[in-house]
Amino acid sequence: MEGWIALYRNIKQHWVWQDAKILQRWLDLLTDASYEECEVLFHGTRVKLNRGQLVTSKRQLLHQWQTNGKKVKDLLEEFIKEEMIMMEKIGNYTIITILNYDKFQKENSPKNKKKSPPKKPPEKTENAEDGLHKRQHFRSHPHIINSNNINNNISLSHNNGDRNFFETFKNDSQAKEFVRNTLGMDEEELMKWLSEFDRQISYEGKKHNDYNDYKAHFPAWVKKQQQYIKQKNNAAKQQEDRYDPRRGTDVDGKKASDYGRTF
Repeated sequence: MEGWIALYRNIKQHWVWQDAKILQRWLDLLTDASYEECEVLFHGTRVKLNRGQLVTSKRQLLHQWQTNGKKVKDLLEEFIKEEMIMMEKIGNYTIITILNYDKFQKENSPKNKKKSPPKKPPEKTENAEDGLHKRQHFRSHPHIINSNNINNNISLSHNNGDRNFFETFKNDSQAKEFVRNTLGMDEEELMKWLSEFDRQISYEGKKHNDYNDYKAHFPAWVKKQQQYIKQKNNAAKQQEDRYDPRRGTDVDGKKASDYGRTF
């Protein structure tokens, strides 16, 4: 593969720098990743790759890295744990996605400079009126937690695919069954949560990179809402249990004798 990659100096502070073989294998993944969308032929199969992705297999990595299967598996799992890559096995090949590829591999090669992408308009700054509308929205939906605060490591970006993901999930019986069994809910309750999730994501203006992101984010979001509701109900019950009727605040007093045993 032709071209070059950007290598930041602070890689010397990264743990991969401490082992020459691990560093070489990490650089293999970086240099093999595609710098633009393309289609490649992998052992007779046409594979579509997005920017920052590469196609490989366990057998190919065994040959490329000259090691055993356990070491390949352990290293890839460590890269996943450290949120450096994502992996998706499809048939006899695996697609590896380099996370944060765009952050470190800027599109500034000579080839890309010839046709610069259109400049994005400046992001709109929230004014006082926008902030008021947002506060009113969360007051009218008190059980909803802003998904910015949900730490589930789901990759989000601004694109136009979420409406399609919503419709796809509605018809994905396997995904719905998994969520129902995991969270213990019926079909009707699931669809109510799905609609609320769709409205929330649309309101915040955040979209998912792909359908797998959407499927992973939805149950995590629902679980967070359920935990919040449970905590709120428990707090209300504790407050109610601490309530002392001797103070007389629950008495509907109409005459003096009604208050005889309340103070």
